[in-house]
Amino acid sequence: FGQFSASRQMSSIKLLLWGLLVLAVLTASFVSAQDEEGAEATEEEAADGEATAEVTEDKEEDQAQKAADDVFVTAILPNNMDKKVPAGSIVQTLIGFENDNANSFNVEYVRGFLTSPQDSTYFAQNFSGQLYNTTVDTGVEASLLYEFRPDPNIDPRDWGLIVEVFYADADNVTYLQTAYNATISVTDPESNFDAKSLFAFLAVAGVIGFGGYMGSKVMRKGGRKGAKGAKTAADETGTSDVQWTYIHDRHLGFLKRPPSPTNSPPGSPPRSPRSPGSGPVDRKKNQ
Repeated sequence: FGQFSASRQMSSIKLLLWGLLVLAVLTASFVSAQDEEGAEATEEEAADGEATAEVTEDKEEDQAQKAADDVFVTAILPNNMDKKVPAGSIVQTLIGFENDNANSFNVEYVRGFLTSPQDSTYFAQNFSGQLYNTTVDTGVEASLLYEFRPDPNIDPRDWGLIVEVFYADADNVTYLQTAYNATISVTDPESNFDAKSLFAFLAVAGVIGFGGYMGSKVMRKGGRKGAKGAKTAADETGTSDVQWTYIHDRHLGFLKRPPSPTNSPPGSPPRSPRSPGSGPVDRKKNQ
């Protein structure tokens, strides 16, 4: 019986662990679905912004001149200084626009794209342009934030990243200047529910489940012991609780009689008691 109980306990624990594993997989699937929905919404918003920016971009790119004199444009990836970018994630580009020219300039928009490191004419992905319309006066340095998102299905390898800035002067002459041109490494998409989180969740859930199981087992044992003790106490109380009023007087008298002598042989008639002071009987005199 003990082996059967232990086997049943092990089966229950295995079923609990399998249930926790299935729950973790379902949770990971739900998180992935939520990420895909968010990505689709981001893509739709980016497509709307891109459609608006492409009209201005196509018009001004044909009229764009080279960089203006005494204008310095640089850019960095503040959150990806190691130049490793996860596919499908939003990447921030911080652009510095320094105007040492005698004229003011209006920063109109910024665009970016991925190219092949070996051939800059091969475009792997065009990012949406972002409108700014920010005026930078002479002797002023401005900071611009440009965001882009590599496609989640792009090959995880090295790509060339190019970020360009379009700006114009007071005479509506448009200038084009490259702010960033370097090779970055696009890595596999990040997962919000990684293996470490999964194992931590399973460990915590397993400890909670095992504690609940042991607690219920202890409570069941305590209940059985309490019932057994109550039954024993009732039995002991019942043996000493005699209702003497229901016993006949004849039986009560029998119980109160002294016990018979134990030295008389079985079957012998009872001996008559002698009167006080009587001596031995003279049998010859009676004859």
